[in-house]
Amino acid sequence: MRLLDTEQQQHTARVEALIRARITAHAEQIAYEALQSRAVAIPYTIVAHTLLATAHAGSVGPQAFHAAAAIELIRAGAAMHRRLFSHAHPDYAASSDPSPLHGPTLMLGDYFFAMAASEMAETPNARIIAEYSTCVMDVAEAFLQTPPFDHSDIITQVLATLNHIEGRIMRSAINAGLECAQVTTHTIDVAALSTHLTRLVSLHVHLQQVNDPFDTLDRGTIILPVAYALDCHRAETLKAIATHNTAHLQHLIHLCDGVTQTQALCVVAQQEVQRIIATIPYEGVQARLTHLIAQVATPTTTP
Repeated sequence: MRLLDTEQQQHTARVEALIRARITAHAEQIAYEALQSRAVAIPYTIVAHTLLATAHAGSVGPQAFHAAAAIELIRAGAAMHRRLFSHAHPDYAASSDPSPLHGPTLMLGDYFFAMAASEMAETPNARIIAEYSTCVMDVAEAFLQTPPFDHSDIITQVLATLNHIEGRIMRSAINAGLECAQVTTHTIDVAALSTHLTRLVSLHVHLQQVNDPFDTLDRGTIILPVAYALDCHRAETLKAIATHNTAHLQHLIHLCDGVTQTQALCVVAQQEVQRIIATIPYEGVQARLTHLIAQVATPTTTP
């Protein structure tokens, strides 16, 4: 990603200061490492910047920064809980090998959710609290419906899962930003913006994760390039996954053009986001979202 501009640097510093104030000293190192997790395929600070961008439909005050800190804590909590999941496929040996880190990871996810609740109380805005509470419930339900390896339309399912988890968090960020700005949501197509912005951001992360696809597979997440391999060469891909053979899995991804096809969807998502941004009747929001997607849509090096 490109360097942040001065305003974004200032905003990031304010959000991080609020988060740091929530984290106790003895948990600081592990908590900050967890904040960087991409088990939820949205990099740290992206949802905060999305919220603050939409908040520029009005004036950006302390409420927006508390809301931004809270949504980042929710994202981090969801990432920790997602790390507990592995696909229950009978040929995938890793799924029957429980990690000794299961308990600490579970508690760390709960820790982030508790901090998010405390941060929400600082807004204090009943609509934002309700939005975030519903977001956590929706994400939890989505985790329970993680698509299995043998789903008949694995590509559609992976994209749907992105929408139900990453997209749900992004939608809450946009809604909370508009609430902070005190504008009605009908002026922006929130559903479309969150869907396509999530796809743009998350699929770039998926492309980076091709370098180590088992980093996500071991935690119950199928990245889209792997989904293309499963769609084209199901038996061989399942065998590569069962034997934890990274080189062969990457070869299968290459055979089905999984990277190229994922990159093509990124291009479409970027075009859709740009189209939606052009319809937003707030110049401040347009400018900040445009800058945000320019940071995301950078060339990705893959094997």
